Amino acid sequence: MSDQDMVNIKAYYTLLLMGKDPKEAEIDELLDCLQADNIVERIMYRKEVSTNHQKAFIRIGRGDKGQA
Repeated sequence: MSDQDMVNIKAYYTLLLMGKDPKEAEIDELLDCLQADNIVERIMYRKEVSTNHQKAFIRIGRGDKGQA
């Protein structure tokens, strides 16, 4: 993990803890930052992350011709 990664992680925790220094936070508070508000939000996030770097795939049927 790079130094910049550590800076980013601390900034995210500070934001999620509403300005509180992550070094002063309880373990439960830090773990709560990792939990989604609800299961639907978590599912949508995982779907976005897993499909973010994939290219769209279009299936062309036999005999179909592409358009330029």
